[in-house]
Amino acid sequence: MFDELNFDHFDYGHYYDDGRTFHLLNDTGDGRGKSFVKSYYSEGLCITIDELEYLRKKYCSAESLFGFFTADIAFTDDLPDKVRHRKQMEIGNSFSIGPRIYLFKRYKDYVELSGFGSNIHKHNFYNFCIQSFPILEGFIKYFREEAKDLIEMTKKECVTIAPRSDYQQDNSRYRNFVGYDFSKSQKISLRLTRQEAACLQQLAKGKTFKETAKNLLISPRTVENYIYNAQIKSGCHCVHDLLETFSNLVCR
Repeated sequence: MFDELNFDHFDYGHYYDDGRTFHLLNDTGDGRGKSFVKSYYSEGLCITIDELEYLRKKYCSAESLFGFFTADIAFTDDLPDKVRHRKQMEIGNSFSIGPRIYLFKRYKDYVELSGFGSNIHKHNFYNFCIQSFPILEGFIKYFREEAKDLIEMTKKECVTIAPRSDYQQDNSRYRNFVGYDFSKSQKISLRLTRQEAACLQQLAKGKTFKETAKNLLISPRTVENYIYNAQIKSGCHCVHDLLETFSNLVCR
């Protein structure tokens, strides 16, 4: 399957409600997979059961989750500790682990997370995986059966992260940004929707409107509308002034 679909990464893990977890990753023989998993746990970058449950409820049905990683966007970006998960992406890239997509399945006392990645399908990777969805599900079923003994053995050596809690996520549609304009000696307060803030963050990184649209999976016209709305709210007369103002604000 990997040869035919040009995948070079597969990882599989269980995340139990009591905080235990294990993580299996294919290794090409050069030790990069092993080094990645070691960094993943030793630096505290692994996702928790609470975070997985939040993402499942927000983005998917009870059975599966399509979350994806690219250089610019990840389904973990909506989690409070975005910096931690971004660090995980950086480490993955350093070990040549490219864009990844995950399938989620909830069992009685744990979550199964299966990931596929490719350094070849860097463009339109998400759409490619959707088109190959039945094949991915079939591979996971095949892996569960073929690796049954390995999975059972690994269960006995789980790592404990944190038990499931009454985790609450900020579901607010809006984000409040604040700052101070020293030239006018006044505070700045800007209330943006998540989408408006996401577009501004992309543009602040130097992305074009077209690139922003592609990274956020929306149309260029939608990006223009979000930026226009942000301009109206901020009182800025042009995008340049808006970005300059936004760069001096922090989210509260």
